[in-house]
Amino acid sequence: MEVVVPFAALLRLVEPVYPRVGPQGGRPPYLLEVMLRIHLMQNWYPLSDAAMENELIDIACIRRFAGIDLFSDDIPDHHPGPPPLSGAAPVGREDLPGSRGAL
Repeated sequence: MEVVVPFAALLRLVEPVYPRVGPQGGRPPYLLEVMLRIHLMQNWYPLSDAAMENELIDIACIRRFAGIDLFSDDIPDHHPGPPPLSGAAPVGREDLPGSRGAL
């Protein structure tokens, strides 16, 4: 695949728009080349984000192609944010301010 896919050209194309750590800080983005390789594999083998995460954990050749070492690198996860609060009561529409005409 290294011979068929022009990774250097694709990286130059994507690099200007790839996110960087902003002034507020935050979690640094994953390496561009790793994410590009993962994105390509998701398109070659129609995989959702969750399925790709599982494949990266389970299959060594997919990790190797992505450039991920299972023991020293983080595997990008499919979770968009922190998990929901456990034990939090669900909020219904009637619980919202102004729903009973109070405002």
